Amino acid sequence: AESPSDKIRILVHRTEAVDGDEPVSVGVNGRTMRIPRGEPVWVPRPYVEVLEHSERIIYDQINLPDGQMELRPRKVPGIPFSMA
Repeated sequence: AESPSDKIRILVHRTEAVDGDEPVSVGVNGRTMRIPRGEPVWVPRPYVEVLEHSERIIYDQINLPDGQMELRPRKVPGIPFSMA
């Protein structure tokens, strides 16, 4: 059985994405948990660890001195959240 110390209180942030208000599905060892956005919730530690390791790549448009443009990749959190 899980003790309170096995859970962490987090807040999954809403985003500007199309699904930015939808709950986030997080899977650990074949089990999936849907975590609501925008409200503090207690989540088992392994699911928080998955969130901590999630990332995505976005591309910044850089204007070069010669007038050309370049897309530079940058890693950002896949699912933004904070401890609540």
